[in-house]
Amino acid sequence: MIVYKGKAEITLLVNGRTHVLWVRAADVLLDVLRGQLGLTGAKPGCRNGDCGACTVVMDGLPVKSCLVLACAAEGKQILTVEGIGESPLAKAFSEARAFQCGYCTPGFLMASLRPFAK
Repeated sequence: MIVYKGKAEITLLVNGRTHVLWVRAADVLLDVLRGQLGLTGAKPGCRNGDCGACTVVMDGLPVKSCLVLACAAEGKQILTVEGIGESPLAKAFSEARAFQCGYCTPGFLMASLRPFAK
């Protein structure tokens, strides 16, 4: 890992693509996904791990991206709601109108994805 002026160069594997980014040690994965990669599906809700609106799948398990330091995600396989596309689960949510205002729906999808990921 290269460190320069308080930032570290990391490599993130997101939705099957490799991204080389510069992050601060305190940057959380949620902010890096949204701010640097433009992946805004994970939502900043509570920012303390309670609500789940920021859920992504990392190495096959749902995690709350507001609690994961971006540096800790280096080398892990990260899947965001943008990466599931028109999956059967996303279609089922849509067809069943399984949303309220929609803000938390990406987190629900990602938390529900694991049993369907076979």
